Amino acid sequence: MWLQNPRVVNGSQTLHSIRGVDNPSPIARVMVRVIEVPTATKDDLPRQVEKRKEVIHKISIRSNLQNPIKQWNLVATDDFQNELSQYFWGKKLYYERRQNEWRSRKFELSSLRITKGPDIRWMTQLIASFNYNKKRLGPAVAKGALNELFEEEPYAIIRNTSPAVAYQLYLLAQIMDCHLRELGNLRKYIANIRRHVNLCLFALLCKTIQGHGAAFGSEELELCFERAYEEHYYGTWQKLVKAVTDFIVADFKKESATLWKSDRDDLTPANYFKTRAIIGRLVEAPLPKAFEQLAARVVG
Repeated sequence: MWLQNPRVVNGSQTLHSIRGVDNPSPIARVMVRVIEVPTATKDDLPRQVEKRKEVIHKISIRSNLQNPIKQWNLVATDDFQNELSQYFWGKKLYYERRQNEWRSRKFELSSLRITKGPDIRWMTQLIASFNYNKKRLGPAVAKGALNELFEEEPYAIIRNTSPAVAYQLYLLAQIMDCHLRELGNLRKYIANIRRHVNLCLFALLCKTIQGHGAAFGSEELELCFERAYEEHYYGTWQKLVKAVTDFIVADFKKESATLWKSDRDDLTPANYFKTRAIIGRLVEAPLPKAFEQLAARVVG
């Protein structure tokens, strides 16, 4: 019997360890369980294709439940994660689906001019923050409950994201982080929230850019983000990041003052950015008109 397009859904780490054995035994044997999934054909209806992907996804999850591993490891080899990996590879970026993969392969990948891209956790947090108006998603959940994002209902939305959109979200996050670091160096007022603000800020940047009419996934937006990322534009991008950061800081101070008056207790940045009701209200609130004007200048 021949296996066509085999995929390991439980035991990948073991196989990588075996590959590194200096003197493998010629009589060693490994027990395997083979689950056959019908091959997709060009005549399949879209519903059949989706059903097949769902079956493969569930096989991966349930085959790994016997091991005490993190939620994101359970989906590392599903079709969505494979598509992301291939897409980022085409952009000369390594998408890290398992912890420390980049560290162990850095020399090999660098020789191929592949640079480090996002890991599965950060990418999922960005997608969840992008979907700020979806139930069980948003920046507060992404910040405070990473494991929840890989549960069946929220992950079904996340893995419906196209690789092109995921790549653009990664670029936007890189641009944001660059300017946020600059603000952190120049403006003392964000020193206490610098480590916590990123996902909320990212969600509001996505909302601002979409409010201007730009479509995530479009070639035009991708080119815009790539230019800003590669050429390290400051000017208007930094003004936009600062304006949205100011908007968040003002709300944080207001919520802190309200809580202190009522409970005589301090609201820490960590608690503020993980509180779904507060952050949900913030990202759903109407944004200042100035944001749209700045967005028009950065995305055209």
